Amino acid sequence: MHSFKIKITKKIEPFLLNVFIESNANLLGLYGVSGSGKTTILNCMSGFDEPDDGKIEIDNHIFFDHANNINTSIEKRRLGYVSQFSTLFPNMSVAKNISFGFDHTPKNERIYSPNEIISFFGISHLTDRTIYKLSGGERQLVALARAIVSSPKGLLLDEPLSSLDSKSKIGLIRKLKSVNRELNIPMVYVSHSASEIMALCDQVSIVSNGTVINSGNPSIIFNHDDLNSIEFENFFECEVIDSSNLRLAHQNVLIANKHFDGQSHIMISINSSDIILSNHHPVGISAQNIFLGHVIDYIVSGNNVLVLSDVGEKIWSKITLDSFKRLKLSKSTEVYLIIKSSNINFQN
Repeated sequence: MHSFKIKITKKIEPFLLNVFIESNANLLGLYGVSGSGKTTILNCMSGFDEPDDGKIEIDNHIFFDHANNINTSIEKRRLGYVSQFSTLFPNMSVAKNISFGFDHTPKNERIYSPNEIISFFGISHLTDRTIYKLSGGERQLVALARAIVSSPKGLLLDEPLSSLDSKSKIGLIRKLKSVNRELNIPMVYVSHSASEIMALCDQVSIVSNGTVINSGNPSIIFNHDDLNSIEFENFFECEVIDSSNLRLAHQNVLIANKHFDGQSHIMISINSSDIILSNHHPVGISAQNIFLGHVIDYIVSGNNVLVLSDVGEKIWSKITLDSFKRLKLSKSTEVYLIIKSSNINFQN
């Protein structure tokens, strides 16, 4: 658990950014639409922008305090920054890009070596490649590795998944969860995707027009508008049983035969629209993944309903309002979730 104290006042067009966030999150999310002020908050934290007033503190490291005339320089803040756009050096190999972060870290503050981080991210096969020969997901992995090898006091992540395809997103989400769990680095994650925030963050602050309008556990505080505006994607970490079986909570998940190269766990995603609901156990169907659960919440939006079910893990399904009424669903109702193996996505 980490400590975040972020108080920022700054005049930006077309509004006054005035936020106060105090959190003991492991991974803090900032959620909001484009132009709400999220990136400016990160820029003030990193030192790229200077607040007009306020205080910025992570784990008792004070980076900015207007009242006490503290404004630590960017290089001395030592906060890793990864955005949606690659900032890697195109004239350097992957290995040299990562080593750059290490070489510019004071010797007495180095925690990780380049080889350790390359091994942690499983990218040793990429080290001799130039940046031009990497996929979007690979570039973001390298950018994250370069940020971490500098032994940062925190990581600032600004929409790092927004330009990636679904399979690349799954892989990077898994790595970010590993960084959070195993390296214990405080992280602030900015996104306009409720799916990503709920998959990664244990606390979130919702930013709108330069102010924080709500903070807390993502699964509790996201209001109906937040979830209605998206095609919701569920992310889960599963145990690998064999090439065609995964374990999700107490459920067995059947997939098309795949090779996982000795991995004990993988990250999967399932789109809410790819899940069929039934009020009785289906028979005579081709789909093999049938999970019994119960409805714990639902959100009606026009002709559609987002249904949250508990099958050992919480999972969102999107069905029509007509289907919702026909199935006579309500809170605590038993429900069967039906998922085709072909609708389960995972990283190659």
